[in-house]
Amino acid sequence: MTRTTLRMTKSTESKINYFEAKLENNPALIKNIPSSNNGLINMLLNDYLTLIINAWNKSPRKRYETIYQEFLSTHDTKLNNLIKHEQKQMNRINEILYLLMATNQAVVRVDKDDWKNMQSMFEFGTRENEIYAKLSQMVETDNKKLFQKGK
Repeated sequence: MTRTTLRMTKSTESKINYFEAKLENNPALIKNIPSSNNGLINMLLNDYLTLIINAWNKSPRKRYETIYQEFLSTHDTKLNNLIKHEQKQMNRINEILYLLMATNQAVVRVDKDDWKNMQSMFEFGTRENEIYAKLSQMVETDNKKLFQKGK
């Protein structure tokens, strides 16, 4: 192992201090916390260099600045897009549940406009909440059975 002295800017030093404090307050954030500052800096430098080298292996002519900007922006964008897509899917599922509840209530009560009296399925104590809770329980039970069969 080569011994090298490292001089850090105040900005870098404050980021390292912040990172160390974050790990001290929540050690579950990282699997193996290095025991020294040198170990921490080596780990961070190794991880960061691995990301850059992998990017250059995929695109040898890509500039460092481009890799850095893409790394910062793509992860946030992908995650945000995934969250938005998931929210849209959940909204569609909830709309379908409300439609099914309205249809069932109209059939049982023989009142086509009964859907106007529907309440939130997330509000405790409503009939819709009882139906939603029962459906959720049934889906969870089915998923457990399916998971056990898959093993």
